[in-house]
Amino acid sequence: MKKIALIYFGIFFLAQLSAQSTFQVSYGAPAANWPFKTKQVGKLIELSDGYVFTCSALAPNKGELLIKTTLNGDTLWTRKYNNPQAHSVYSRALIPIGNNGFLIGYDVIWAASAEHKCELIRVDSTGQVMWTTDYNITNFETWLGDIVQNPDGSFEMVGYSLNSGLPGNYYGTILVHLSSTGQVISSKKLGTTSTWYEAFSIKITSDGGYIITGKSFYPDNKCMLVKLDANENILWNKVYDVNAAAGNVEEAPNGEFVINTGNGTIIKTNANGNPVWCKKEIIANLEVVQGMVITAIMELLFQAIVPIIIK
Repeated sequence: MKKIALIYFGIFFLAQLSAQSTFQVSYGAPAANWPFKTKQVGKLIELSDGYVFTCSALAPNKGELLIKTTLNGDTLWTRKYNNPQAHSVYSRALIPIGNNGFLIGYDVIWAASAEHKCELIRVDSTGQVMWTTDYNITNFETWLGDIVQNPDGSFEMVGYSLNSGLPGNYYGTILVHLSSTGQVISSKKLGTTSTWYEAFSIKITSDGGYIITGKSFYPDNKCMLVKLDANENILWNKVYDVNAAAGNVEEAPNGEFVINTGNGTIIKTNANGNPVWCKKEIIANLEVVQGMVITAIMELLFQAIVPIIIK
C-alpha cells in the first residue's frame, strides 16, 4: 500500500492511504535533544531504505539542514550547512542524483547587503558536500523555484527575478541551464510586456522538453503552465483563473497534465494545456500550523492521488 509522508514545522507524519497511522515523530525545537531551531520544511524524497528531507534552520547558525531517516522515521544522520552571512534562508529544492547523493537548493538573503540569491549544494549519499554554488542571474533579486536533472547530467533551474528585463517593478521567470557541476551554461527570461511570471516547478516531459508551473500575477493573479521544447523554446503558455499559483505538475501517459494549486484545486489539461476539468478544493482545507499552510503537505497528498486521476 502506498504511503504518504507529511512534514510541517518540525512535525513529520507517515500515514498509509487507509488513514492508518504508521508512525509520528517530531523533529525540531522544542523536541528533546534537537539542537536546531527550524523555520521552514523544504522537500522530501522517499528512498528504498528510508526518507531524506530538507528544512531551513534559524539557530544556532542560519543555514540548510538535510536529514536522513529510516522507514520508521528514526534519524540516521543530520547534516547542517551553515551560511554565516545569511539573514534568512528558505528551503526550495531537493533532487536525487542517481544513487550518488542529492542536489539541495535554497534561497538566501544576505545580512550585510540584503541581496537575494539562490544557492545549490551537491552532496554525496551521506550528505557530505561535493560542491556549492550561488547565483544572482540578473544582479537583482533572484529566487529559486525548482531544479531538474537532464539525462546528460546537466540541470535546468527555474526561478524568478526582480527587474528581469520586463517593464515595471515586477518579477519575471528565469530559466538557467547548468553543467553537472553547477556552472551556468546559458540563461533566459520568460515573459512578455503584458504578462509576468513566477516559476515554482519544472519537469521533463515525455517528448524531451519541459513543463513549468507557477503564477502569472500581472495583470491578474492566475495559475500558470508553460510548455518548452528540448531547446528551451516556448511552445505554448496557459493561465487558469483559479485565484492561486500552480504547484506541482505530473504528465499522464497520454500526454495530459495534472496540476495542483495553492488552494487545493486540481486542474487536468490535455497535451496542449487546454483544460479538461477543474476540481476546486479536491484536497480539503489543511491544518494551519503556526499561521502558515505548508505546501509540502499538499504536494505529497497530490502525489498520492495522481495515479487515481490519470488512470
